[in-house]
Amino acid sequence: MIDSHCHLDFPQFNGIREDCLREAQQAGVHTIINIGTDIPTSEKSVALAKQHDMVFAAVGVHPHDAGTLDDAVIDRLRALAAESKVKAIGEIGLDYYRDLSPRPVQKQALHRQLALAVETGLPVVIHTREAFEDTLAIVSEYASDLPGGVFHCFPGGRDDAERVFALGFVISVGGV
Repeated sequence: MIDSHCHLDFPQFNGIREDCLREAQQAGVHTIINIGTDIPTSEKSVALAKQHDMVFAAVGVHPHDAGTLDDAVIDRLRALAAESKVKAIGEIGLDYYRDLSPRPVQKQALHRQLALAVETGLPVVIHTREAFEDTLAIVSEYASDLPGGVFHCFPGGRDDAERVFALGFVISVGGV
């Protein structure tokens, strides 16, 4: 079993991280993808992946932090993406629920990170919250050049899922 979306680098796991990994293995999880949401968590995800055979990393800037995405951040993500244990660009996308970054800024960040995914040949981890149509429209522009990805914590119904599948993506269902 694969856990495709963890944030084991978050401080809540300090002191219990090793126990969580052990319990995951005992439950049948053989692979964990730890997801970056900004440069510090992306760096921590890569470091964690290097320490544990079963952990791999995704690197990216979450839509809440889209305003931080500049050329230097893209360059750092590109360097991190070159690490052998990095398997995806993410968590990227659009979040209109909290709107912590202006929507045009979120869209620009999504475009830039999708272009990086195309450049690196990595799949993407897509976050979309109350922004499905805009997210799907932007992802559609890049889908033919991407090796797929996952719409994490998928918010839609069957018809929307079929639209995601048609792009070569999969969905995950979370507890939100």
